[in-house]
Amino acid sequence: MKLNEKWMIIWMYFAKFEELALSELWFMNFNEAFNVIWLLTNIKSASLRNYRDEFSPAFPTRRQWWHKREMHSSRKEILLKFNCLDFNWFTNLVKNIFYENDTENQFIDDFEIQLENISLAKRLLTWQASENYFLENYYNIDFFNRWNITDTTKYWCWFDFKISFPDNSFYAIEVKWLNTKSGNILLTDKEYKVAEKLQNNYFIFIVRNFIEKPEHLIYRNPLWNNEINLKRQEQSIIQISYNFLI
Repeated sequence: MKLNEKWMIIWMYFAKFEELALSELWFMNFNEAFNVIWLLTNIKSASLRNYRDEFSPAFPTRRQWWHKREMHSSRKEILLKFNCLDFNWFTNLVKNIFYENDTENQFIDDFEIQLENISLAKRLLTWQASENYFLENYYNIDFFNRWNITDTTKYWCWFDFKISFPDNSFYAIEVKWLNTKSGNILLTDKEYKVAEKLQNNYFIFIVRNFIEKPEHLIYRNPLWNNEINLKRQEQSIIQISYNFLI
């Protein structure tokens, strides 16, 4: 299946099931859903809304003004092919698309998934969107913009990106995300130990407010940063994490 077809299936899913689809994928509203998908696809949020709305006349919906516009042939093909699916089958199809698009899902920590009551598909999607946001914006940040950047998610470094300097030193950037403007940020014990070792060369880059408009915060040397209050947590599974409130 081509990538464009996969995204059309997702747009049709939102058009057909609306709030039920949002709830199943743990999105708080359509703003959040489209902001996340925009950062994954580089298709602007307004265009994503239009794609969803083009499917709307095929279903009982409040967005009926598209009925005067001829549906694109590619949308018609997707509609004929998948309209027979009920909610559960369609949801599983969409989640499989999300899983398939995430080539690094083995690096999602099962413990973190248990701590946050969010579906795995949603986490994978927003995680990717956050990293794409960083890649689209890091060159505007004075710390990072003049140097080479490497995606280190494949290398078990316990940080996401590496900014390298000519003297072989480097900055490590760990990307985190929040749906809203404030909330708890979790560091695993392994991430904490890397931050402890690298100190001023370690940054946490937080992409937040997906439910309205994504923006970011940067914390350098978070273990000794006066702007945050890092607290140690211990769970019964004897895995240590740290979190702070922003």
